Amino acid sequence: MLVSLLNFKYLPQKKDLVVYTYEVKKYSSGNLRDTKSVFEASHQKGAHYSYLVIENSERNSKDPVPEELADTLERFGVGFAWFFKLQSGEYDLQVVLEPKLQTPSRTDVNKYIVRFIGALGEKERADLETSI
Repeated sequence: MLVSLLNFKYLPQKKDLVVYTYEVKKYSSGNLRDTKSVFEASHQKGAHYSYLVIENSERNSKDPVPEELADTLERFGVGFAWFFKLQSGEYDLQVVLEPKLQTPSRTDVNKYIVRFIGALGEKERADLETSI
């Protein structure tokens, strides 16, 4: 999950919270055929943008959205990206399909974030608090 706070200079509501979610799966031919991963990635109740991300160092970063998933991704407004580990040891996220904006209520976004933080272990929560 990525939570971004946008600041607008000329709008009455000066700040806006945007939540991005990422369902990361290891590459396998099964993951590319299984639309269940799209449903797992779709967090319409609490996120504004959701991505299905397939981690794979063997594929070409120019590969299109897998045909088996394309219709389901489009129908649920979920984006698609390849995630690569580069030879340098760094990582690269190649977005192939941008997600559609979802409009969850502020209450639902808050519940989603609280539930996410509650599911973290003690160390992850401490890391989160130090990065805020």
